[in-house]
Amino acid sequence: MPVRKVKGGYRWGNSGKLYPTQAQAARQGRAIYASGYADGGIASIKSERVRKPASSGIYGLWQESVPVEARIFLQTLLGTRGKPITEEDFTSSELAELEKIIQSRINSQIRDEKDFIKNSRMSLAHTPREKKDIEKRIDEAQARIDALKVSPAGSIGYDDYRWGGLQKTLGNFSYTTDPSTGRRVITDKYDFWNDYRAPLVEEYEAMSPIERIRQVALNAASPLGTRGHRQGQLYGIASEVGNAYIGRKGRPVRIAYDPSKAGA
Repeated sequence: MPVRKVKGGYRWGNSGKLYPTQAQAARQGRAIYASGYADGGIASIKSERVRKPASSGIYGLWQESVPVEARIFLQTLLGTRGKPITEEDFTSSELAELEKIIQSRINSQIRDEKDFIKNSRMSLAHTPREKKDIEKRIDEAQARIDALKVSPAGSIGYDDYRWGGLQKTLGNFSYTTDPSTGRRVITDKYDFWNDYRAPLVEEYEAMSPIERIRQVALNAASPLGTRGHRQGQLYGIASEVGNAYIGRKGRPVRIAYDPSKAGA
């Protein structure tokens, strides 16, 4: 996406910040590309609709009545394993909560950059070179702020959630934003595979179908099961079934929506 000359200066893309020089606008573009934007990638997604749960019908009742963590778990366990999890699998209120989490993260990053600029301006420069280095760091921080406002991209971790179903369902995920459309895209993989679960999943993978059923029943029947201290309270029945029958395979996640319509 090129730098454009417009009335009053230069702008990167259709909605970027207005700059007095072409070099400053180009710097913003470089910062946006560094944040994860790629021409034609996000903008090529066709779906624009955010699903609201139907007031009637089986699927509407399913979405309204069953918590998101249970819905996605059962759909993955019983449905087509390779089918992506999309915005269609979430209610409008769940998408609105996701957007609130992302916005909170973006706002936190912007505050950090503004604090960096403020502290940099208070730094003492004893030589022209030191002054130039400070100005460069300030310009780079401002470019990062501009990128966050136009095309925010980053990742969400467990600490960014309030405890709840979305945290249990998505956990860590990455997000990008198309600066020309403003559409948000969340990518992840829904599975039962991490450093802690890996040895447990591998045990199940080595078992025959009959052995797997028997082991799931044994491990789920007791708070400690046959795993001793490794099991603890983390492993309820659902967690044990997930280790045995979802494991590392899981499903890709690609949730795309318009942030301004999330929750509408």
